[in-house]
Amino acid sequence: VQSKLPAAKEIARKIRQFSVLVDSCEGVDQLIAFMESQGDGVKFGVYVDIDNGYHRTGFDPHNDQSIEAVKRLVACPHLVLQV
Repeated sequence: VQSKLPAAKEIARKIRQFSVLVDSCEGVDQLIAFMESQGDGVKFGVYVDIDNGYHRTGFDPHNDQSIEAVKRLVACPHLVLQV
């Protein structure tokens, strides 16, 4: 995730709206840290991948760490939760 964020930001500068998909607590932490370090007003939309029961990808909706990670996304002024 971390290595792709600078390229994603360059795309976001060139188009009107840009969104990323986050599927892990680690991804949330990396995304927030990157966006907060930039300080240039660029925002990303964020989609949250929810584990639908197959346990392959996504946040477990019954896991407290997952819930807290999504709350951190919502609170970050550089990110806009997409629904």
